[in-house]
Amino acid sequence: MNKDKYRELVDSIMDCFDFERVHEVMVCLNWTWGEGGVPEVYELRKSARDRLLSLYDENISYSESGGFAASKEVDEDGTCYVDLKFIVEQWDEEGNCNG
Repeated sequence: MNKDKYRELVDSIMDCFDFERVHEVMVCLNWTWGEGGVPEVYELRKSARDRLLSLYDENISYSESGGFAASKEVDEDGTCYVDLKFIVEQWDEEGNCNG
């Protein structure tokens, strides 16, 4: 996938993602980044765009920071799926369940 096509996908996500809602959640939880307090909406947008663009620029499939998680998957036919999430809570376990 060329970079212009990838940027179109990113732009679509940036247009549709509800950054104001994320900001409301962060204010409610007093979720701060570093010493700067709760980030403003423009800072949230910049961080999310950086995560999404890093997937292409660094040729990686996953990037997360500050609550944002971006992922990219490319099918065998070249179809690219790009995803952005804001994660408030997550838990994972790994173990052998065979005995």
